[in-house]
Amino acid sequence: MKKILDSSRVFLFIMIVTSSSLLAGPLTSVGNDTCWYKEGDYRTKIASFNDQISLNTSRDDILAPVVKFFHKKGFKADQIDAIHTYGICGPRLAIAFRVTYDAVEYCLRANASKDGELVFDKGEDMLPLAASRKGACEGINPHRLIISIKSDLVVDLQKYLNAKGHIVKKAQHLSGSVYVLDFSVERDEIKKIKTSVESSGLARSVSFSSGQYHIADEFELLSLSYFRK
Repeated sequence: MKKILDSSRVFLFIMIVTSSSLLAGPLTSVGNDTCWYKEGDYRTKIASFNDQISLNTSRDDILAPVVKFFHKKGFKADQIDAIHTYGICGPRLAIAFRVTYDAVEYCLRANASKDGELVFDKGEDMLPLAASRKGACEGINPHRLIISIKSDLVVDLQKYLNAKGHIVKKAQHLSGSVYVLDFSVERDEIKKIKTSVESSGLARSVSFSSGQYHIADEFELLSLSYFRK
């Protein structure tokens, strides 16, 4: 088994070196040598030994589906301020796109497939917000908060939020003291609402509703990024 694993690693390594001979950047490893990448002018080659995937793509090719996704949501492509791209080396090779539009940061993630295509998560009909402001982003639901609160204080919290103009669209008991609150909001208002819940003193804890992400190493891909000049 070890020989098979070693030979496959050598094969992917040869692929990335030979097919990237014209790329100007250095050959860099991440994740204890489980992923390798090399950048050029608006082009990058990435190899992942974890899932035996090699990705050879240009900036235009990799950003086209991101722009298309935003266009379908009613955003104007020519008003995107930045798309900051990161590679994610984990159990599966993934790409994270931190997209800045009208001073709000959104987050799209996609897994790389065996044929070199990107598979975006289409589980929810929404545009996830970026949870943090640095590095490979993690997406959060722009309409939902997860709250731990005593059952007899849920109504009081709703009244508190309503008075601040944060109308609770739906309150659902999940389990124990955990409730899911949905809001009808735009842009990144959910972050302000989270701050309001925290300052109310009524909830034990409050968090964003986010996807499940593996612990992984990230690497910045400037050759596959776009920044408005």
